[in-house]
Amino acid sequence: MDITAVILCGGKSSRMGREKTFEQINGLPIIEHILNVVRNIFQNIVINSNNPHLFKSYNLPVIEDIIPNKKSIGGIYSVLKKIDTKYAFVVACDMPFLLEGAFRLMLKKIEENDYDIVFPKIQGQFQPFFAIYSKNCIPAIEELIYQGKFKSSLLVDKVNVKIVDQGEFKNISDIDKLFFNINTEHDFENALKGRFKKTKIFGIVAKNSNSGKTTLIRKLIKRFKDEKFRVAVIKNTFHKIEIDKEGKDSYHFFQDGADAVVITSNDEIVIRKRKDEEHKFPIKYIRDNYLSDVDVIILEGHKTGNIPKIELIKNDQREFIFTNDSAVSAIVSDKYIDTSLPVFKFDEDQKIFEFIKNA
Repeated sequence: MDITAVILCGGKSSRMGREKTFEQINGLPIIEHILNVVRNIFQNIVINSNNPHLFKSYNLPVIEDIIPNKKSIGGIYSVLKKIDTKYAFVVACDMPFLLEGAFRLMLKKIEENDYDIVFPKIQGQFQPFFAIYSKNCIPAIEELIYQGKFKSSLLVDKVNVKIVDQGEFKNISDIDKLFFNINTEHDFENALKGRFKKTKIFGIVAKNSNSGKTTLIRKLIKRFKDEKFRVAVIKNTFHKIEIDKEGKDSYHFFQDGADAVVITSNDEIVIRKRKDEEHKFPIKYIRDNYLSDVDVIILEGHKTGNIPKIELIKNDQREFIFTNDSAVSAIVSDKYIDTSLPVFKFDEDQKIFEFIKNA
């Protein structure tokens, strides 16, 4: 095929704290696990990195970012601009358990139809770093970069996309292992121990207030706890967060400029930490750094982002989130909704629980 395999190594590995590409799994650097697979399939292979000297020993072309500091989408853009083939099969440098069958399944989709992008969708989330991109994506990527938007998943609504459901990968390997990526030290330790299942994340969202989000979340917490799941809830608010009282030592420590204050007791821990410019506390950062020991995270009020969501719709509502957000995976409503998505009633919390558990 008219395609180039691209190993995306342009990240700063800030969450890992060191260059993760060369960390060893089962005696081999992660990048060599990937190369051992792609060399069996692709004639054209390149590396995207802004540190080309690190990859001299691999004797492969290294493409640097044309526009610096535009995150992974900048690397994808640079590769598409510079390669000679029509397509780029982009693979993140931190996925050591990919198999040849997964690549061939994706390539088959391009052979069936001339798509601009082929994205897997695993546990309700797009996988833009194991995906095929056409040069037809270049104008749409340029538009996103110009707008200061750096998420590749935003391309879904701008070009002709083929979504590959996770069920199509089940005959190839365990889904959690196949798409396991190493972002943190905790991930690396889990990879060495053969622990591949990451915390499930689901959002409960609504267009309007007083939609019943809190009531449903409380019911879901009980359902999960009844089945021995460890569950966390992250609530988004536009108000100032008040978890401490003036006059308390911990209050003064934070007001004096401490970057974080942690309060512990025999059975609880409270962490108050300032946001930094690099992370801004995205959900996956919170999961990987603070909640990696829970099984399920329920988000309340996080309407944006490529996190699978369930939308609650009130009877008198005329505008909906799901019409513009492909991450909405199901609807909760007591009235008829014209959609192919699963629709539950408000009192069907057991069915909603089963849906989230099996997603």
